[in-house]
Amino acid sequence: MSVLKRLSDWRREVFPSLTSRTLQTHYLPLCGAASHACFTVHIYAPHLLAKIFPMYDLAVSNAILFTSHLGIGFYIYHRPHLCELPSSTRIEYSAFASLIFNFGSLLFAVLVRALFPHRTNALLKVVFAATLSCFLLSRGCRYMCHIDSRMRPAADKTIK
Repeated sequence: MSVLKRLSDWRREVFPSLTSRTLQTHYLPLCGAASHACFTVHIYAPHLLAKIFPMYDLAVSNAILFTSHLGIGFYIYHRPHLCELPSSTRIEYSAFASLIFNFGSLLFAVLVRALFPHRTNALLKVVFAATLSCFLLSRGCRYMCHIDSRMRPAADKTIK
């Protein structure tokens, strides 16, 4: 019974009930992180997206990149170190930080991809790309937590 309770608690923590607040602070950032990983995989194995969406692969890849920007932007917008700022400034800072993070990490992924031999197994590339994305996302999250820890505590007043 203890295992079931732990699983239930874990599910509630990972997938909280859907409200406008959890949509903006949990689900959209989670979707952005997943999109970041998908786009990084697309950089390493572009043929996979073309196989799934043969006619609209460019539109789908752009939608994935946009979703990554949106999710990471929402994550940054709701960080405690920005909660005292006006909404317009928070939007400006979070959009800028999201663009810098996404394009910087994707540029890094492209530069690292050039180190792979052309005949590298596609599965190895996909696993490496997903791992690289998770690593970069974790470093970005850790950096945001460090900045938040340097601020005096304040409640997020944006959504009531």
